[in-house]
Amino acid sequence: MVFETIVANLLNKYLSQFVDELTAKQLNLFAWSGTISLDNIKVKPNAFDSLSLPFRVIHGHIGRIEALIPWKSLYSSPVVIKLSDVYVIALPNSGILIVIKTFDN
Repeated sequence: MVFETIVANLLNKYLSQFVDELTAKQLNLFAWSGTISLDNIKVKPNAFDSLSLPFRVIHGHIGRIEALIPWKSLYSSPVVIKLSDVYVIALPNSGILIVIKTFDN
């Protein structure tokens, strides 16, 4: 569990802009086989603001992220990252203002 805590802290350092804090309990690590998986990741609402996308994320959740790292052929084979059970609520950045007005009788 110590190694998982170290990896979780390292991932938090690089992913903290995009996701809420990761814990060692969310991390399944099989270092020698090159398989790393994270479960139940919450995406921050402002995660993609710096990318100037035409939408903004209101709520986001990723069920699982799996990374396959080919340690023996790292320079010649790709690192494969799979996302599953992705749920995102996004709104367009159109600048449209919606005003709801009630009328008294």
